[in-house]
Amino acid sequence: MWYIIYNFLLGILSLPAGIFILMRNFRRAVNEISVLSERVNGKFLVRNKVKAKRLLLWCASVGEVRSIITLIDYLRDYDLVIAVGTASGYQQASRLFAGRDYVSVVYSPLDFPFSVSRFLTKIMPDAVLIVETEIWPNLIWIARRQGRPLILINGRFSRRSRRLFLLFRSLIVQLLNNFSLLLLRSETDRNNLTLTGLKVPIEVTGNMKYDLGGTIDVGRAISQRSQLFKSQDLVIVAGSIRPGEEKIIIVAYQQVREQIRQPLKLLIAPRHQEMIAAIEKYLGENNFSSARWSQIDHSQPVTVDCLVIDTVGDLFNLYGLAQVAIIGGSFLDYGGQNPLEPAAWGCPVIFGKYMSNFAEEANALLKKGGGFLASDFSRLMENLIALLNDRQKRIIAGENARKTQQELSGATEKNFTRIKELL
Repeated sequence: MWYIIYNFLLGILSLPAGIFILMRNFRRAVNEISVLSERVNGKFLVRNKVKAKRLLLWCASVGEVRSIITLIDYLRDYDLVIAVGTASGYQQASRLFAGRDYVSVVYSPLDFPFSVSRFLTKIMPDAVLIVETEIWPNLIWIARRQGRPLILINGRFSRRSRRLFLLFRSLIVQLLNNFSLLLLRSETDRNNLTLTGLKVPIEVTGNMKYDLGGTIDVGRAISQRSQLFKSQDLVIVAGSIRPGEEKIIIVAYQQVREQIRQPLKLLIAPRHQEMIAAIEKYLGENNFSSARWSQIDHSQPVTVDCLVIDTVGDLFNLYGLAQVAIIGGSFLDYGGQNPLEPAAWGCPVIFGKYMSNFAEEANALLKKGGGFLASDFSRLMENLIALLNDRQKRIIAGENARKTQQELSGATEKNFTRIKELL
């Protein structure tokens, strides 16, 4: 019943949705027409199968790709096909896993029955690992029909998604009961997934995004910092900034510069590239010189006040250059971003009061003294000035942040063990 309803609505809505996307960004849509054709047709080039078993990992975009970095190394005895739904995610995965001959990166097909069926028939995975909350009905139904085990890894279910699930309870329960196993990030995610009729085994194994230690290259960060900045320079990295927050960050930077004893640089990374022009405009209006990260000579000292990060996938490593990190999406109601990324580098973390998507991580950092809550603009200023003017305070807070990240790690190994047992 749901199969018929879903595909009927999908067929009706796909044409107007396509027209809307084309009109909203015509140039980008034209540039990606070949990719769209591949995603509709479900035809992709993958490496020949050389291992005994092949796994398909299904990711939405950059965040999901980053969460499986460590897991990919654990799964080196399998052929892996990573299917990604966005251009930025595809580019990130292609770059991260370029040196691994057992990994193929492809675009995921659109969720049309013929696209998914053709894709799975060509890939022939022995199991499908869906990352976080990529609950696509045709993917799930067809994989199950073809006899391919489905495993949800790093499963994330927020309060917002719970409201949606309750609205479509019958459909969600039917879809999730097709899985062999759900591996969730936290007890909060499990509680948000409490639905009558759900029979699939559920386990809480932790969040793989905490397992960042193996991806850190401290030597490279030290070398890059010495090339880009003078020894007396202090650096703030403001990551994943959302619309409206750029003004908060830039005004804070302007006022903090007047109250600290050392030169201060700002690296500001918007969550979406469409914000770059607005950020540059506002920096100019406030008489700050700026340059884009992709356009500077990385072997020469930075001569501008601010660097605007216009590349995808560099933010995590840029946290290694910072004395203080600011988490975007937390000063306005966007739910925040992962504060453990800068914490893994031993960097003190400041975030606003809107951290609902990362509440457990934020609370752990606050409890350990590695994170600082800026509930309003004055608290943001106080935290920045206190940390930037006191080197010893920064060192202690940074070490507390690193310890917090390390204590929360270990989910990848648990997930690998369960995947291996199931296969």
